Amino acid sequence: MCDPNPDRRRTDMSTTMTNELISLNPATGEPVGSVVITPVDEIAGILERAHAAQAPWSAKSLAERLDILRGLIPAFEARADEMGALVTAEMGKPLAEGCGEIQYGIGGLADELDE
Repeated sequence: MCDPNPDRRRTDMSTTMTNELISLNPATGEPVGSVVITPVDEIAGILERAHAAQAPWSAKSLAERLDILRGLIPAFEARADEMGALVTAEMGKPLAEGCGEIQYGIGGLADELDE
């Protein structure tokens, strides 16, 4: 989509010299939030910890894993408005669409866990 203001050159995501990734609201250009960028030399350790965590997870039965994942649904529902507002700010969508995407995601998770 063409920018109605071609003199305004900004991106949805940008990095700063301070190793953080800043999310910008595409409608206003204002920062929404930021996260620290993981240094490359830390990635191997992160992958090792993830691999180590896989063993106890895979030792659980399917029923146990499904119960754990189902337990996330109330937490997502409790924060649906907050997450919908974040989708709106980060994507420039109307609030109803941002909240709708979150509800769709929660419903999709519930449906998949029931299959």
